[in-house]
Amino acid sequence: MLLTVFSHFKRIMPAVCMYMCTIAPCRDVNVLEFNEMLPGVQSEFSNGLIDCYNAFVLGNGRSARHLFTNDGIHPNFYGSSTLVSSINEIVQISKQQRKDPDNSWQRPSYNRYQHGPHLRKQNLSCTNCDRTNHATRECSV
Repeated sequence: MLLTVFSHFKRIMPAVCMYMCTIAPCRDVNVLEFNEMLPGVQSEFSNGLIDCYNAFVLGNGRSARHLFTNDGIHPNFYGSSTLVSSINEIVQISKQQRKDPDNSWQRPSYNRYQHGPHLRKQNLSCTNCDRTNHATRECSV
């Protein structure tokens, strides 16, 4: 069945790049046999195979249950992010964050009591009382 679907797509759209993803581990279902079959199918019909299975497996070989909803099949918010990240390594489907020169991810280092640049641009310091929690027009002093 899978071969029929792929051959149909290749026949009607020969210029389209197709990628296949391995199936993430599911509760009560062994997907390894199907995933082992995919490289043979992929080499004939698609441009690449994206390994999504190992993104959901811990170092000890068990599935990362914290990435799934209670049904054990569908990814939760963090699992969806993991899935997108795995796919994005091969096919860019989402924008990447800006990186600094040493290739580590940049993240704003604000704590809850600091004002970030997005607040400083709003000029939230009062010229009447020198406090930074309100603007001058809102000052009651």
